[in-house]
Amino acid sequence: GGITHELRLQALQVLNDNYDIKCDFVLRHGFWAPGVPKDVAIKEFNENIQNSIYGFCCRGAGNFSFRFGEVLSHGRIPVLVDSDCVLPFEHKIDWSEHACIIPQDEIKNIDSLLLEYHNKKTTSQIIKIQEENRRVWKEYFTPLGFVKHLGDFIE
Repeated sequence: GGITHELRLQALQVLNDNYDIKCDFVLRHGFWAPGVPKDVAIKEFNENIQNSIYGFCCRGAGNFSFRFGEVLSHGRIPVLVDSDCVLPFEHKIDWSEHACIIPQDEIKNIDSLLLEYHNKKTTSQIIKIQEENRRVWKEYFTPLGFVKHLGDFIE
């Protein structure tokens, strides 16, 4: 993604500097990969998520992350930098069971917090979280899934 917020840059630097974490960040010079053919950018973006256990999700220009849903769609685990953002379906989903959530004020420790999260889990638990995340995406984030739950927002 593009470096559209200082918080994103700080987190990426801390993660990238930790030799115990294998990072495969694809950095672009702006929103929607300017200068890169869209089909190439989309293919690289999806392959990058698919080839990872975790997906980095941090606010950009707005206090939300499109990538959060995209990471779930691939059945991966979001590493969410929580900048007091509102997550979808918070009233139904305990996101702490589906993501490694890092408080914004702990950004300098994102590497150790991610490693702690990962090391407390077995391979089977990681796979189960990934399977659940794909299920959650299908249930809540697909057009049909969203429409099925639209009534939750109407009183």
